[in-house]
Amino acid sequence: MKLYLTLFALFITLVSCQTQIQTGYWDRNLNSPCGQLVHANVSYSYNDGGYTVTSSYGSMLLQNLTFDYSNEFFTAQGALYSLTNGQFLGFTDVKGFTSSTYYFQAAYAPSTEYNYPGGTDYYTFTQAPCTPDLNPHQTVHKGL
Repeated sequence: MKLYLTLFALFITLVSCQTQIQTGYWDRNLNSPCGQLVHANVSYSYNDGGYTVTSSYGSMLLQNLTFDYSNEFFTAQGALYSLTNGQFLGFTDVKGFTSSTYYFQAAYAPSTEYNYPGGTDYYTFTQAPCTPDLNPHQTVHKGL
């Protein structure tokens, strides 16, 4: 019985180590850690091998979010929308960093084609544990 419990615990540990960020509902703060709050949803596609982030209204925010070998840094394509009518314009490159499975930052590259100056959004998992060692903003822009 002990062997089965040990193997089960090892299996759970191995599976959880493969997750870079949690899937589910997130809070997205625009352009600063305390910026305008927008709700988002993170999902993972095994077929595409990357995460997708959509708004609570279903609009694409980030696609093809994939981590490098360090499991801290990622790249993605960020969707750009018109400020006047909300129409989708195109994508810009995004680089990001996560300090845990509950927090990540996404830095959007400027785009002259769409007159976008660039920016950084801050994501917090809505059900993140509230512990002092999980400060989401202690590593702002680390390596970006």
